Amino acid sequence: MSRLALLALLLLGPACSRLVSTSEDAPRPGAERSELARDRALAVDAVRERATGDAPAGDRANARDGLKVDAKRADAATVVDAKKLDAKKPDPDLKKPDAAKPDLKKPDAAKPDASSVADLAPTLDMAPFPGTFVTIPAGTFQMGSPTTEACRDAVSEVLHPVTLTRAYEMLTTEVTAAQFHFVRGYKPSACNTCPVIDVTWHEAAAFASELSLLRKLAPCYLCTGAGNGVSCAPAPAYASQIASCPGYRLPTEAEWERAYRAGTATPYYNGQNDASACASCVLPDALLEAIAWTCVSGGTAVHSVAQKAPNAWGLYDMAGNAREWVNDWAGFTPTTAALIDPNGPASGSSKLLRGGSFFIHPQYARAASRLDVVTPGFGNFNIGFRVVRSK
Repeated sequence: MSRLALLALLLLGPACSRLVSTSEDAPRPGAERSELARDRALAVDAVRERATGDAPAGDRANARDGLKVDAKRADAATVVDAKKLDAKKPDPDLKKPDAAKPDLKKPDAAKPDASSVADLAPTLDMAPFPGTFVTIPAGTFQMGSPTTEACRDAVSEVLHPVTLTRAYEMLTTEVTAAQFHFVRGYKPSACNTCPVIDVTWHEAAAFASELSLLRKLAPCYLCTGAGNGVSCAPAPAYASQIASCPGYRLPTEAEWERAYRAGTATPYYNGQNDASACASCVLPDALLEAIAWTCVSGGTAVHSVAQKAPNAWGLYDMAGNAREWVNDWAGFTPTTAALIDPNGPASGSSKLLRGGSFFIHPQYARAASRLDVVTPGFGNFNIGFRVVRSK
């Protein structure tokens, strides 16, 4: 080495050392581009996960932390791209405007009000109602019994045509004790699934009126008093034609008999009666026992509803379980004349009961039987009712 070269090395040595060191430590151009691409991808992926919520919560947190580091390492373009993506995809962690949230403080927002609960009960789609209403079509039928029918009463059962111009819906079973308690708040009899018994005509009418009020329908009766001391009468607007009332009510006896018959003309809705068993609590009437509880088979109390065969329109126990109140005052004026929408006498001292019961003879289980009359303030262990509503 010449003296001149040695002198140059001594003077420039530190600078050359720094150049060599810097050149060795710096990444190669290709590696730098590769790392930048990786950083950009990490940043964008982290933002996408945070915006869409695709990653688990822990991963999203790690991604956000990684984003802070990666953003420092990425170039300005990477950071700008991430910000643009953030602007397009909102952060789900951010609170939505209050307008999008339901107001949980509104009254009854989370529970139905009393009227909507009551709307379910009368349709019998919820406990404690086990049955349904069925529609009885308008039409003409023969009310009463022919002179050849065994066990008939010649005075009260004169055969005559009756036309009902309104269809109506009728409860398929007698009102049970549970149903009565649900509507009226007290229970006159113990068996929940049996017909409610020991109810007066007034209590039956009060049940119908309260059911109407629950359904926001005009009540057919005006009642005063409470519990078994209630007293009811048809509302003046409907007194002359109870079927014109839009609410729940007791059936007229013509409506009751048409519903029992379900298009038949025989003593029972399933056929002829046995003359030898009319007044017997010993001799069973085979056809009747298939559809009703009588003093032959009924024992000492009413039975759960709908245990015997229904008629063609789906009605149970019309021939016998408990006797049933109807709307009419009692009146036995014989007539063969055709009647349209009969409403019964305008006044009286006794109300009619229709149908048989577990306690009485088979003759009362016939469709035409209408001899049982009692004062409206009377109730006992074999008297119940069912309700109807005009369509």
